[in-house]
Amino acid sequence: MNTGRLTLLAVFFLYLLLALSAHLPSHARISSLQTEEEVAIYFDDGAEKAAHDVLEAYPAVREELSALLGQKVDFRPEVRLVKGGEAFRTMAGSGRVAAFAVPGRDLIVLDISQAYESPFSLKPTLSHELCHLLLHHTAGERDLPRWFDEGVCQWASGGSAEVAAGDAGSALAKAAAGGTLIPLRQLETFPREEHSFLLAYGESRSVVEYIAGEFGSGSIGEILAHLRAGSSLEDAFRKALSLSPAELEEKWQESLTRRYTWFSYLSSYLTPLLFLLAALVTVCGFIRMLQRKRAYRDEEEEEAEGPE
Repeated sequence: MNTGRLTLLAVFFLYLLLALSAHLPSHARISSLQTEEEVAIYFDDGAEKAAHDVLEAYPAVREELSALLGQKVDFRPEVRLVKGGEAFRTMAGSGRVAAFAVPGRDLIVLDISQAYESPFSLKPTLSHELCHLLLHHTAGERDLPRWFDEGVCQWASGGSAEVAAGDAGSALAKAAAGGTLIPLRQLETFPREEHSFLLAYGESRSVVEYIAGEFGSGSIGEILAHLRAGSSLEDAFRKALSLSPAELEEKWQESLTRRYTWFSYLSSYLTPLLFLLAALVTVCGFIRMLQRKRAYRDEEEEEAEGPE
């Protein structure tokens, strides 16, 4: 890593620490739980339980992630627990983010006010962020495209993301059916616009799941092994899959087109549409019944009055 990048990371890390501590009262005390080789956890008063939960969960998370990706976690991450706040949202870049990683510092910042609530949970969120750090160590000085980084981490953590990504699956289905998928070359970074942001998450997870499904779960580890050995992402794909990223993207999009036709997309809404139709039929039937009763009552009144 060059000196300029190191300087940038150092400045970012300093700003991060200042920002996260700025909202704390002057008497707040930062405590820590540390193991010699595994993890260091820093937390404020009142977050002791969460810190112990992280300490307890970390060994299993580390071993499961290492086994799945075929990459040893040979670094000691720091986990900073915070309770949300404006500083956290500013650094994370979104109000929906429950955690984020700073790979250059092996740092995970986790908002414990969200980590225990749906759609997040502590263990998958921790796994997701540790995966980001592991991929950084695997790639070395090379920057991985965001779609691959995010897709692998979602896949490895069982679909968990560090953000409440909303209905990314629905966004993916609609885009696949309508031919409006975002090309992967445009997902070196993720867009900020809401729909495109959800679609980017959906595509990232989908393409990595496609790789694992078509070539076996071990294929992800093979790609990472080639990256660690010094290959570019393009070469790593060719060696592990016998396909370039562009060729893989074409096959992945074809699979989505077959899966998500407009008929299948609309059929996902069939049940609510049937309920709506049934409700409309019921309402129409009720109105017709009222009209008939009224007409019958009018006829009775006319017969009772008789001819003049």
